[in-house]
Amino acid sequence: MLKLINTIIILFSLLSIDPEYLKGSWKITKSQALENLVLSTGYKSLTEEQQEKVNRLNKLVLDSTYYRFTEDSVFWSDVNQREETLVHLKGRWLLKGDTVFIFKPGRVEPYRYMLEKKSTDELSMRIIFPDGQIARSRRDFQRKLN
Repeated sequence: MLKLINTIIILFSLLSIDPEYLKGSWKITKSQALENLVLSTGYKSLTEEQQEKVNRLNKLVLDSTYYRFTEDSVFWSDVNQREETLVHLKGRWLLKGDTVFIFKPGRVEPYRYMLEKKSTDELSMRIIFPDGQIARSRRDFQRKLN
């Protein structure tokens, strides 16, 4: 029984991510959702003009998406798809186990992401939808030196 309890404690500690690990700047390197989109039949059925817009938005996301975590604040970017512009945002963050909660001012529900630490300089994020389902596709980030 004691062995089982020790194993559970070890597994739980492996799932937890130290908040200090997140602090700093992270730049997107890959988005499975964007890759899946351009391989989909829906994308292939778009007009050339619509495909070009999707490609521009994808490039903007991959060139510009970042998160910067400080002691209790987070700064990040998002894309306004209609205007094809980058939006810079600020909020608060809280880490519980392997889930980061990002609180955006004016929004009732926080954004939730399941984190996977890949190395000291690499991180993957999967959005957790409001119903609790975890996205199949992930976004990969590389730690950026300031």
